[in-house]
Amino acid sequence: MRKTYIIGVLLVAVLLVLGACAPTPTPETGVPAKAPEDVIPLSVPGFDFVEKSDRVEPLFEGEEYSALSFFVPKANSEFENKVDHLTVYVCLFKDDTSSNEMAKLLLIGASTIKIEFNEEEATLTYKKDNGETILFQQRGRLVIYSLSAPSLEATTFDEEVLKNAAIEGFKAIRS
Repeated sequence: MRKTYIIGVLLVAVLLVLGACAPTPTPETGVPAKAPEDVIPLSVPGFDFVEKSDRVEPLFEGEEYSALSFFVPKANSEFENKVDHLTVYVCLFKDDTSSNEMAKLLLIGASTIKIEFNEEEATLTYKKDNGETILFQQRGRLVIYSLSAPSLEATTFDEEVLKNAAIEGFKAIRS
């Protein structure tokens, strides 16, 4: 009986030491603090929630998987008739190099502005030719972005409204 008790105590001690030595999930260690499906929002001001996909198959080189949530503008909101939809993506990559490459793809053909969110820098992109607006941030192996697409009926794009939509989607992300 005493031998079983001592073995049990030693086992608990070993588990505690191993837990204390495990890397803390932070952007610095490359281990995400949360899984993508736990970060995407389920509500965004000015938008109606349509669907959430917890595990989307990889689209980019080096991506493990992504999660997304999809929204459409609420009736009578500032986004109605100007934004077709808002999609918030959180992509998990196998390593920082792969996430860096994907982040570079988001910049192609877009004008950019740096914005600060919760004391971290994010990049707002706007493509004048199609109105696509993305606010994104790389957090180690995660690339998080909010994409607003212009209304399909629009003949001109309301750049400020599209940017505001992307910002609202990003602000709704659950860090």
